[in-house]
Amino acid sequence: MLNTKEISLTRLFMAFARIGALSFGGALPWCRRVLVEEFAWLDEDQFAELQGLGQVLPGPNVVNFSILFGRQCAGWRGALLAPTGLFMTPVLLMSLLVVGYPLLAHQPKMVHALNGLSASAAGLFLALGLRLTEQLWPEVDRLLLCLAAFTAATLGHAAVWQILLILVPAGLLWHAWHKHRS
Repeated sequence: MLNTKEISLTRLFMAFARIGALSFGGALPWCRRVLVEEFAWLDEDQFAELQGLGQVLPGPNVVNFSILFGRQCAGWRGALLAPTGLFMTPVLLMSLLVVGYPLLAHQPKMVHALNGLSASAAGLFLALGLRLTEQLWPEVDRLLLCLAAFTAATLGHAAVWQILLILVPAGLLWHAWHKHRS
């Protein structure tokens, strides 16, 4: 991994501006693609750690992620610039859409385009989830916790805090028990 302290404020801002411009319907998959695959600023484990922390903090996951990563790279300036870059293009596009949407909302082509955007966003999140679970395969305990969280969220309609309230202690107990056995 590149030392994140070597990332200039300009590169940080431009990376998140790019992520914001590319990420219709979901920025986390694009964060992963840009920060892990393209720039190699993070490895898979570091990305998963920041993403997990971003999810448990209040607020939008990707905003939390951008603030955490920006701070890691450039302190408070990075914590301000990363989310600013992330929002710059979408805010400009949404401002234009606010004006044009009432005129185009009921046009069949617009309805189909929005349906396509929704499907692509769901596909991006599914792909991100599958990529993140690849690192769980060799470790059965982590895979079981992942499946328990998935089941609780989908079938049990549990909130994130409820899942964490149960699975974090379960993971800690499992780790302590496993460490004691070895």
